[in-house]
Amino acid sequence: MPGELSFCETYGLYNFRDIGGYPCSNGAVVRRGFIYRSAGLTQLTTLGELLLRDELGIKYIFDLRASTEGSKTLTAGIITQHVPALDWEQSRQPIMDHFNSLAEDPIHAFLVVYEHLLIASGPAFKTILTFIKQHPGCPVLIHCDLGKDRTGILIALLLTLAGVSEEDVLEDYHLSERGIEPLIASKTARLLRHIGPEQPPRKIERHFWAHPDSMKACLRVVDEVYGGVSGYFRFLGLNDTEIDCIRRRLVEAE
Repeated sequence: MPGELSFCETYGLYNFRDIGGYPCSNGAVVRRGFIYRSAGLTQLTTLGELLLRDELGIKYIFDLRASTEGSKTLTAGIITQHVPALDWEQSRQPIMDHFNSLAEDPIHAFLVVYEHLLIASGPAFKTILTFIKQHPGCPVLIHCDLGKDRTGILIALLLTLAGVSEEDVLEDYHLSERGIEPLIASKTARLLRHIGPEQPPRKIERHFWAHPDSMKACLRVVDEVYGGVSGYFRFLGLNDTEIDCIRRRLVEAE
């Protein structure tokens, strides 16, 4: 089922799902068993590794986290490529603007950081897009810390490129809110240590929201500033032939 969630202590997988199965505008569906998404893998168990490698056949993992956000070394058979989508120090101002806006206008708070991510994460996104183009037979897992912001933007762009309805794109994003519930307590504590507990942001719990309007606002920026997803991918340096190839990689016949 599209959007089926799996988070389980047995596997150490949170906010994990296959993005495949969503219907596309041309009558096809998003390809199943090709692109998976999740929160960070720092709690991944041996059974989780076996699930990823042996049952799902995942051969490649893209880790969008900064080097300060933790790491996990997997067993043989799965290659992990670290492609940081955000540098906390270089991006400190928009990050702090995000946290400081959560109490008054959470949708704006996410848009502030999402607009920044569209630029800051561009090189990481291009690396993953190029891999998808060049390796159509290689199932991949894309993750960041929570699996909803950096990962969420890229997945929303991919689903939109494939022709998935905006309603389904936003619903897939919203699923992350439930997917990260078991992580909120530990992630809040880590955030406070990183930001500084002396002046904790008000309504910090809203940082863990994945309200559809937040991604909707981000996609409006993609339309208005870049001329749509294809325009944004051109901004990253891909040409129309490459973009069309990626689109075809993402879909399969119903």
